Amino acid sequence: IGEPMSFGLSHYAIGVRQDMPMEVVQTLSYWMNVLMSCNPLDPLGPCPDGNFASFYQGRGGTGSECGYVLHPVTATSISGWAILGIVLGSVVLAVVLLTMWHRNRIKRQE
Repeated sequence: IGEPMSFGLSHYAIGVRQDMPMEVVQTLSYWMNVLMSCNPLDPLGPCPDGNFASFYQGRGGTGSECGYVLHPVTATSISGWAILGIVLGSVVLAVVLLTMWHRNRIKRQE
């Protein structure tokens, strides 16, 4: 796999030929990172003419091929019941552990 890149926001991989020069691989990785993370609406940004998504749509892509479009995040917060379950579970676990510790301590004193 190799060393991580010295640039970019994420770790990702692309498949290239084994005999491809490392300079070409690094150039591809750099520009993929720039085009994947830039905002095409920022006129002073690195890619005011578009990014991977807009270039792909220009070639006939719909955008629905992306994982976050096909499988959007459904919940943005934890429900009250989930919080209640976590709190009650933690309290029950603490009581059980303290009871076991207390019984062990009493047994040692006898």
